[in-house]
Amino acid sequence: MQHDLMHRNTANYDYLIVGAGVIGTSTAYHLKRLRPEAKILLIERKERAGAGNTAKSAALYRNIFSSSVSMSLARASIHYYRQIADEIHLEEIGYLWLFSEGQWRASAGALSSLDPERDSIEFLDDEEIRKHVRLNTKGKGPFPDVSHGILGHSCGSLSAMALAEHYLSKFRESGGEVLFNTEIKGLILSGKESHFAPWDEVKVEGVVDKQGEEYHAGKVIVA
Repeated sequence: MQHDLMHRNTANYDYLIVGAGVIGTSTAYHLKRLRPEAKILLIERKERAGAGNTAKSAALYRNIFSSSVSMSLARASIHYYRQIADEIHLEEIGYLWLFSEGQWRASAGALSSLDPERDSIEFLDDEEIRKHVRLNTKGKGPFPDVSHGILGHSCGSLSAMALAEHYLSKFRESGGEVLFNTEIKGLILSGKESHFAPWDEVKVEGVVDKQGEEYHAGKVIVA
């Protein structure tokens, strides 16, 4: 495949994003959405988006978290995923989280923050668990009995590569620049000695690829 962008020595950008997986492509898209005037370059060493670690992901999503921040992020993400469900091959297959009696008691504080109605969650005892799945809830060896569970209905799976391609497409549509088949070998640093000690005034000013070509930016994001 050809590069989307010709190599340019000492090219200058507002943002450089290294890595076109889900994190890199979504970051590029949202930055461009929030700052449409910004000049942003997304660089990927492979020939397509999502072909690195993203391709190795189990690509399961859930909305069961004890952190309020994580819950807010999950709700927003799932809401968005449902809007592009066919494009990213979304399947709401559910998520069952199992607990021993001790784990359930220890998690009481976090469990109280969950909203079963809002988030489509069920709290199950061992009998109800057996109704949903053919599961032996009796412990064996070092494993304790299963006494409770949380069943999340707004949970499931999707194609991580398709999600990365989606964000890449939106980024391109908004005027973002992309460079594939380009492996970054180092950072361009400025400052005292550049040893990253607290007294060093080090700044990352860009990146350099394996061919020695430099790309400079106000901000560099390694994704």
